[in-house]
Amino acid sequence: MARNPARQLNSKSIRDAILSYIVPSVEKKFCIVSGKCTWRVTGNEELAEAWKLISQKRHQCDAALSKLTNVGFYFSAIASCEPKAKSGKKKASEEDEEEAVVQPSQNQSGHSCIDIAVEKRRLPAISYWIAFESTNGSQVSVVPLRKAWFECDVEVDVKVLKGKQLQNIAKTLCTVCKDHSSTYMAKIAQLSYEYVEREVLLEIEDQLFEPEERDYFVLQFYLAKQVYWQDLREGVAALQRAGLQLQLNNTPGNEELVKGISMAPEITANPITQLINDVERVMRKNKYGLCKGEVLKLAPGSRYTFQPKTTVDEFIGTLEGHPKLRAALVQHAERIKEKLKKPDTQVIQQLEIDHDLIEVSDGWCLSLSQRQFVHAPIQAADEGKISPRAFVQYDHQKRPEPKFFKEILENSLTDDKIRAFCSDYLGLLRFQQKKHKEKVRHFEKLRDMTNRFFFLVI
Repeated sequence: MARNPARQLNSKSIRDAILSYIVPSVEKKFCIVSGKCTWRVTGNEELAEAWKLISQKRHQCDAALSKLTNVGFYFSAIASCEPKAKSGKKKASEEDEEEAVVQPSQNQSGHSCIDIAVEKRRLPAISYWIAFESTNGSQVSVVPLRKAWFECDVEVDVKVLKGKQLQNIAKTLCTVCKDHSSTYMAKIAQLSYEYVEREVLLEIEDQLFEPEERDYFVLQFYLAKQVYWQDLREGVAALQRAGLQLQLNNTPGNEELVKGISMAPEITANPITQLINDVERVMRKNKYGLCKGEVLKLAPGSRYTFQPKTTVDEFIGTLEGHPKLRAALVQHAERIKEKLKKPDTQVIQQLEIDHDLIEVSDGWCLSLSQRQFVHAPIQAADEGKISPRAFVQYDHQKRPEPKFFKEILENSLTDDKIRAFCSDYLGLLRFQQKKHKEKVRHFEKLRDMTNRFFFLVI
C-alpha cells in the first residue's frame, strides 16, 4: 500500500476533461484563485491529533469560504504539506525510506497512515481551486479570502491566476485533484471523518440519524451559486466518466447524468426551516437546550437542571462536522446563528428557568418560597423545558450543619441583626424580590484587642 500522497495527477483522461470542459466554462466569467490552508502544529501528539481533525478543519475553512458573496464554485481536497529539506543534506531515495521505516501491516489502517505522516513531519492541509465571479475574468481582491481563512487558525497561501493562462488554470486544478484516488490520503480522510463523527461531535450519542455505510472522499466540489450548474454539469459528468472520485455538495439532483458520484442529501421544503428542525432535534435528543442566546446542557447527575455549556457559534460550528447537516450548515450557518442568538427567539423553544427551585440529589428540589424540599416538582411533560436555577449534590434527608456560618453570625451580630441578615439573604435568593442595588450588610466591622477584621459590603 502507498505510503505517500500522489506527486501528480496521472490520469490523462481527467486532465483532458479539465482542459476541455472546466477551463472553457470559467474563461471570461470567473477569476480563478488557488489556495492552500496549512494547519501548522508542533509536537508529535499535536500533529497526530491535527490529522485526525483535518476533516473538521476542512469544514471550518469551507464554511469561511462559502460566506464570501462572490464565490461561484470551488474544488477542495485534503492534502499534506511536506517538510522543507534541510540545506546540506541529501534527500533519501524512495528505496532508502522504505528500508528505514518498519513496514505497516498489509491491511494498512488509517492510524498507520497518520503514524507515517507524523514520522515524516507532514502537516495537514486543504488545497483549493476557487472560481470567483468576475467581469470578463478580471482580477479580484483576495484580502477577504485571506481574512476569512486567517480566522480558522491556518497558514494561508493564495495566488490569483491572471489573464488567459488556460494551461496554468488546468494545471493548478490537476494539482488539487491529484490525490482523488490516493489510497494513502483516502485512509486518512476516512479515519478523520469517523473520528470527528464518533469522538468530537458535541459528545453526542447521536440517535437522530442512523449510521450508514458510505464512502469518504478526499476531493469535494461545492456549488455556491446554483445558476452556474447548467454550464458546469456536463463538465462534472465528463470528470466522473474519466474516473475522478469526488463528492458533490449543494448541487441539484442529477443522478442519471452523474452516476456513481456521492451526492449531498437534498433538503426538502424551506431549507432554513428544515435545518432549524434538525438542529432542535439534535439538541433535544442529546440533552441540550437554548436559553436567551446561550446553549445549555443537562448537568451530570441531574434530572432537571441545565447548565451553561457553550455559545451558539461554537455549537453550530461543531455541528458543521455532522455528515447529515454539513452541506446545509455550510450554506446557511450564519442565518441559523443569527436567529438562535436572539434572546427572545422562538424558532427553537426556549428553556424556562424556575428560580424558586434548586435541585439536589435523587430528583428532589429545594423550594425557596416553601422553604422545604419537594419531590419531582417538574412534571414529566415539562422535563427538558423547565430547569431549576441550579443543581447541587446534596442528600435532602441530611440535617444541615451550618456550624461555622452560625458561629460567625452569633459572634458578629446581635439577634436582631442576625434576623435582618437572614431575611436579606433569603431575599437575594428569591429571584427579583430584592433590588441588587440596595446594600446589604453581611457583617459589621468587628474590633477587639488583638485583631481587626473588615468585611466587605455587597
